[in-house]
Amino acid sequence: MKTIGTTASLNRRPSLIVCAQLPPPMDGLAFASQKMVEAMMAAGVSVLLFNMSGGGQRGAGFYFRRIWRSLRAAAAVVTTASSQIRFVYMPVSAGLSLLFNIMIAACARIRGKRIILHHHSFSYVDLHDHMVALLLRVAGRGAVHIVLCSCMRTKLERVYGKIENSIGLSSDFYSKLNADASVDRIKEDRATVVMGHLSNLSIEKGLDLCIDLHRALIRRGDPVKLVIGGPCLTADAEQILQRAQSEFPESLVYLGPLDEAGKDAFYRLIDVFLFPTRYRVEADPIVVSDAQAYGLATIAFSRGCLGERIDDSVGIAVPPESDFVQAAVIRIPDFSSLQAFANSCGHSARLRHLELRSSADTGFAGLMEILAAE
Repeated sequence: MKTIGTTASLNRRPSLIVCAQLPPPMDGLAFASQKMVEAMMAAGVSVLLFNMSGGGQRGAGFYFRRIWRSLRAAAAVVTTASSQIRFVYMPVSAGLSLLFNIMIAACARIRGKRIILHHHSFSYVDLHDHMVALLLRVAGRGAVHIVLCSCMRTKLERVYGKIENSIGLSSDFYSKLNADASVDRIKEDRATVVMGHLSNLSIEKGLDLCIDLHRALIRRGDPVKLVIGGPCLTADAEQILQRAQSEFPESLVYLGPLDEAGKDAFYRLIDVFLFPTRYRVEADPIVVSDAQAYGLATIAFSRGCLGERIDDSVGIAVPPESDFVQAAVIRIPDFSSLQAFANSCGHSARLRHLELRSSADTGFAGLMEILAAE
């Protein structure tokens, strides 16, 4: 059990129990959870933190640690009086990990604590999940639901019934850029359009489709480059990338895994961000909100919140059942169209990010008011 943060509560007691998966391993959920903890600490909330991640590679030890850490979190929820800690915050898990959410939610309700559920996945939003339905029933009508976009709330209510309390908090909340920051991109050749893809590289995240689009544009004679960043998650991804590097030695650059400085350089280098994700739980990927923060046009499958985030003014949202390459080529039929697309969408993309960031800041302030009121 570990207490972190500062406190504004009486007797300097923690005011919030956090049960979340934190890095390692690093993925979108772990990153967002870590940023939420940091933001709550910075806002003066005292946090009793339980890291429910298994850590490292999946295996017997990974699952043992997850079970043990979840049991410790549940025990703390039960043994801590509601007069000390009134709230329990949990990102909603997936699959069998939902059992941990349900167990902790049940303990919280028994002890009269209010539950904050942070939704990060569309897998149970697009398709009814009996375990999620049970979690929502256990959490009760007083639970606070943090959603990533308005369409997520609409679909949640359509599938599981009315939500009494919700807060919108898009991925733009995690951006480090200031609202008035100037965004300058490095341009080696103004006559070249640079496309980019950044992710934990896999077929599921659309690595092959990014290369297919690059190939289609090269074959029609467009002076384009493709810059790829991130670690390869699978052997298939490594093979696809190696073949592409051999096929396009002059126009494809692989940067490898990137730290924060490397990500900043990546976004400043490119003109168009590609994200043709097939990932079934995709919601509001942080890499796309970051791309918009840097004033980049985006071409992506319209999974999760991306259909709401991306319209014709900021990019191309391709229906997931469509041919990604064909849809992009139809929208940008020649190189002059590609140049115009990159230039015209950039400013609007930056404004879209600023609007969503402002809304997310308002949502976070609302969450802080709920914590302070009780």
